[in-house]
Amino acid sequence: RPYSASINPAGDTAIIQTIANGSSDIVSIVNLDGASSSNLGNFTVGNLGAAGISYRYGFGVAVSSDGQVGAVCNNYSPGNVIHVFNMNSPSYLYDLTVGDTPINITFSPVNPQRAVVTNYNDATVSVIDLSTGGGSVIQTVAVGSGPFQAVFSPLGSYVYVSNYNGDSISVIRMTDFTVTDVIALTDQPREMALSSTGDELYVATMDYQFHRIAVSGGTGMVMESLVINGPICHMSLDESHDVALNPNASSDMLTFVSLVEPTPIPTATPGAMPLPATGSIAKRVTKKF
Repeated sequence: RPYSASINPAGDTAIIQTIANGSSDIVSIVNLDGASSSNLGNFTVGNLGAAGISYRYGFGVAVSSDGQVGAVCNNYSPGNVIHVFNMNSPSYLYDLTVGDTPINITFSPVNPQRAVVTNYNDATVSVIDLSTGGGSVIQTVAVGSGPFQAVFSPLGSYVYVSNYNGDSISVIRMTDFTVTDVIALTDQPREMALSSTGDELYVATMDYQFHRIAVSGGTGMVMESLVINGPICHMSLDESHDVALNPNASSDMLTFVSLVEPTPIPTATPGAMPLPATGSIAKRVTKKF
């Protein structure tokens, strides 16, 4: 069954992982341009593992910012690899070995050959480069326990990593792969999204929490928290970046959180992080489907 997908920036091609509940799963590249979609290729890979382990583990599929490359995490068999695909001339290129139990991959918004992979079982992030024929791991960064998702800042300068078991967010400076801050939480952070301006990080947790975090210059501070209906499985922002959608993992509901644009509070200390005003998380509506 189709399990997860990612669409290229142009919106005309998707890469889909299909879980077969057997030893061989399938990755498909699909054309979305035109009146009807068409399958451009099916590629047999190992057992991706997503259907055989807890849903807290990721869905691990992404397309590069230029739409040229697709990648899928394999955390079961052969395990600890990223399957890499050519999206323009659909083909299975190669496997790249990363850390223990890769569950999510995120491409840089400014360097389409650079990506980060969260390795759930060894508390690391693999920074990978796909510009060479077989790809390479250029750095392994230690983060908190159970890294789940990674999000790049708009210019690719920083990466934010949600540490599911570590109850924290690690901030990585990508110029030297240094962890510049660890933002403490208490409730199994999982899904994240960043505002279009890059100064607010939204974090949804498995413990019924939604956090708004001010981020700047490699540091962050929790500004507001909101109790929501049930643990969070996925999260996304709408095109205007003022509404977060939070499907609940344990129910057939969607939670809509309105994000009213805050007014920044000037800081008296030169170089200090400007703190957005409180009260920006507004309405919450839950709908049953």
